[in-house]
Amino acid sequence: MDLKITFLIGQIDYSSNTLQETLDYIIQKQENEIHRLHDELQREIYRCFERIHDLEL
Repeated sequence: MDLKITFLIGQIDYSSNTLQETLDYIIQKQENEIHRLHDELQREIYRCFERIHDLEL
């Protein structure tokens, strides 16, 4: 997690003049990552259920 945050901080646009803009940027990046991981988890859960179903046949 710390590595991910450090990576995101390295991507901050320092032309931003306010701390709020910087924080909003970090929060948005984290939200995007959470959604991506959630979607990936849902796909993996679906694959597991498919495998279970195949084993039951």
